[in-house]
Amino acid sequence: MGNTRLLLLALGLTACGTPSSDHDVRTADSAGVTIVTSPGTDRPYPFTATLQRRLGLDDDGVAALTRADRRFTGVDSEQRIYILNAPLNRVEVYDTAGQRLALIGGEGGGPGEFGYPAGLQVSPDGQVSVVDYGKGALVRFGPDRMPIAELPYQQFGFPYSGIQVQGDTVYLDTNRPRENSAVWALRRFSPRDSVTIAELVLPSSGELDFGCVRLRWQAPVLSPLLVWSARDSTLAVAAEAGYRVDLRVNDRLVKSIRRSVTPVPGGAVAVRRQYPEGLRIGFGRGRADGCLISVEDLIAKQGAAPFVPEIQGLALAPDGTLWVQRYTFPDEPERVDVFDPSGAYRGTITGHGVPAGFLPGNRVLFPIKDKDTDGYSLGLYVLEPEEGAS
Repeated sequence: MGNTRLLLLALGLTACGTPSSDHDVRTADSAGVTIVTSPGTDRPYPFTATLQRRLGLDDDGVAALTRADRRFTGVDSEQRIYILNAPLNRVEVYDTAGQRLALIGGEGGGPGEFGYPAGLQVSPDGQVSVVDYGKGALVRFGPDRMPIAELPYQQFGFPYSGIQVQGDTVYLDTNRPRENSAVWALRRFSPRDSVTIAELVLPSSGELDFGCVRLRWQAPVLSPLLVWSARDSTLAVAAEAGYRVDLRVNDRLVKSIRRSVTPVPGGAVAVRRQYPEGLRIGFGRGRADGCLISVEDLIAKQGAAPFVPEIQGLALAPDGTLWVQRYTFPDEPERVDVFDPSGAYRGTITGHGVPAGFLPGNRVLFPIKDKDTDGYSLGLYVLEPEEGAS
């Protein structure tokens, strides 16, 4: 009910806002919260992404990474680029010329070693933190790349999509059952207090038996996820099926960014489009076996959400630009919307998701998938303005 009231309030305020001459962006204000609503019709982003070089290739020039998204990539203030190569249990460090500078980590249970690396964070000064599911801790390295004290995370819960550590403050999102619901929560922990920043409650099943695997507390297929991005004291959070991103500064809601896009129907048709060959579930890194659930079985037992979620990923750039990855099906090119620091929609880039990292000089890092091997490399692109663009 609270979300409904907030949405109605936002719609009412938006309707009363004054249209901007720049692309008909509408802005309203309520109790110190700026609500910015942009039209739902896509237009090209007025910059062209030109590939300069690729990182993470093997000796034969083939993509050698299993992932190269923003959860596995970091950049420090010296423009060094860090990539977590999880299968090899190491972090690879490159300069912007593509030269590999260092290897950090290794397989094992000792200091500076990884059991099951699954995420990366790099601070501006070059401190590296690796989320290690095997150890249940952040395995950390100082700017000199030597191991420092690990930070256990079990006290905060299991991180679904990674951890952000800023000084003595920890941000992470978790998924847990509550009665007949699955609850996604983004929380902040500090020595002073702990706060739930955002929460997404979805209807959930009990135990589902698919023959080769049993799953519990599963929301309908294509339900929205809680997605977020943190930079300094600013958080960008999307926690609903619609197109809405809330920006918080020091935990206070200051801005809500919307687009008036037409919802995409979910249901069985959308599930078949998302999983044309069924849903494959693996049983752990390095194991070749797995479980393939047919689309018919998936729909019959787990159900399908009525609408496809609008937002799939977020990234905050150092200059305050917000990049929002739209939900796309496997047979569609990826799309990412770009909003300027005021919250106004600037345009859509097709063929890329949210950047894996940002560098000075209008340069961004995009993952590049090798269609032949399903491996990834990391592309360093420069954003070149089209004629007349600002």
